[in-house]
Amino acid sequence: MKETKETRIGNNDAFIVGTIEQRFVTGEIDGETFYATRVLTERTSGYEDKINVLISEKIFSSNMTVGKKIKIKGEFRSENVKDDDGNTHLLLYFFVNTIELASEFAMDENNICLNAYICKPTFYRETPLGREITDMMVAVNRPDGESDYIPCIAWNRTARWSAALEPGDYIRIIGRIQSREYLKKRPDGEKEKRVAYEVSIKRTFFVEE
Repeated sequence: MKETKETRIGNNDAFIVGTIEQRFVTGEIDGETFYATRVLTERTSGYEDKINVLISEKIFSSNMTVGKKIKIKGEFRSENVKDDDGNTHLLLYFFVNTIELASEFAMDENNICLNAYICKPTFYRETPLGREITDMMVAVNRPDGESDYIPCIAWNRTARWSAALEPGDYIRIIGRIQSREYLKKRPDGEKEKRVAYEVSIKRTFFVEE
């Protein structure tokens, strides 16, 4: 396995087994070349989550091509970016720390564990069919002092528990990274398809700092 640093248990640990969907696009950050692509990972329901992935040139290999299945470990990060209209939005992506090719028969996996602070009031709601949902925004601290801001969604019993959380509460979140498509209305009235990313919570609980 190739890696840039030792695997560790930290505030932001994610693991995915999935298939490379897109050709790689290269870019440079602070003098280092990175390769960007999208990885598909299938849920037990058959729905595929589409995860944006960023790989350093230090661990990239030319045998990682479209259609290959890979195992990646890293962090789910965020960055504020401006679109063509000058509006700022949150870009979410998987920053890869270790990567290796997987067997084409390997089962897809998608797991994440975050130690995070609630940074906005939570929002609880019920669907017309009675399903309970709580949306929350959390801040995850990096070792360098920066923070990643990650939207999360909890369901049913976990949603009820999460609804009582307040800004400043420190919790552990166990779940998966998910993508979902939605229609965004443009100023000209036309609608365009976009993809939102968030962490779907399986379990959450308080932790001691």
